[in-house]
Amino acid sequence: MRSVWMIMGVFVAGVVFLGAGCANILDLEPWKDKPLGGGAAGGDSPDQDSTSESASGSGSMGSGVVDLCNDGMQDGAETGVDCGGGICELCPGAYGCLTDADCGSGFCPDSRGYCMGDDGRSMCGMEDVDNPSCADCLKNGAETDVDCGGDCAPCRVGKVCTNDTECWSGVCSSGFCATGAANTRCFSNADCTSGTCANNEDGCSFESCCR
Repeated sequence: MRSVWMIMGVFVAGVVFLGAGCANILDLEPWKDKPLGGGAAGGDSPDQDSTSESASGSGSMGSGVVDLCNDGMQDGAETGVDCGGGICELCPGAYGCLTDADCGSGFCPDSRGYCMGDDGRSMCGMEDVDNPSCADCLKNGAETDVDCGGDCAPCRVGKVCTNDTECWSGVCSSGFCATGAANTRCFSNADCTSGTCANNEDGCSFESCCR
């Protein structure tokens, strides 16, 4: 009977020894049960890592992302409110521009600084002494500056004027059109005392107005 117990003891010891030896040889890690609750408290849980990564990714696409081309004001590289500058859609007529490439019509006369219809291009530079035009890109007739003031459209900021009515801003100061107050017409931020030109709102009937 004693010999039977001795044989069984040797067998159990051998199994334990071989099991430990195989784990070391195969580089096996001891088994650990996951903590209850889906591993929320366990820093090594792959589920937690993927959840955190997913949450941070969705946050970057959330309310923090601002579409400058649809925020109702001129910002970034835009030349007019939500248009131009090579980053937004082309500007329609009467929206601020710097070059022809900013306008849907492909025509941004330096004398105006806002987009005009392409039909005015053919008149630009065509001087007619007897019939001066408000679209010939020249200062002639009763104009106070090139193609503005006098009998033509009002002038933008910095253009020569003789009275307030010759300026889009309604302000002629020391012979030059000055920036406008809230709810006056603007083509770009440079037209506004506040420095902000935005889509029309209550109190303004133009495409874009100073805020």
